[in-house]
Amino acid sequence: MISRISKILGGTVAMVCVCSVIFAQEQKLNATDAAQPTKTVQVKEVEGTVSGMSNSFIAVLYGRSEKGIAQEMAFQLTNKVNILHKNSLKDISAGDTVKVIYDETAERKVDGSLSYKRAVKQIVFLREAPKQIKVDEELKSKPEEPVQPAESQEPISLKGLKGD
Repeated sequence: MISRISKILGGTVAMVCVCSVIFAQEQKLNATDAAQPTKTVQVKEVEGTVSGMSNSFIAVLYGRSEKGIAQEMAFQLTNKVNILHKNSLKDISAGDTVKVIYDETAERKVDGSLSYKRAVKQIVFLREAPKQIKVDEELKSKPEEPVQPAESQEPISLKGLKGD
């Protein structure tokens, strides 16, 4: 009977030792995984009004925050950017509405900090900027003169003209 109890007790101690060794190795693996830098890539898109543009840059206003502050995203452009509904980037100007499709790479470094990089894949032209009415410069520079009624005219009553 004592030998049976000692066998059970010895088996239990052996199982606890094996489990603790496995647990310690698993914790060590998790600690080394956390120390490794990780990278994730997501395809995202933003739609809005072009606020600025050059051959290698585009800025898009895509909304307003709750406080009414304009929200803008800026992207660096490469030669690999695909343009839809226009021939080239030169055909897109400030005020036009576009959709920018991009890859966002989030990288967690060893120290735990995150860094984000955006790579534009495609710019989809949606519509042109609203047309502005061009005012003649000569008219803009002249101050507007109030119209004076002629002295010979009688004021018109609210009832209408006489003789009606």
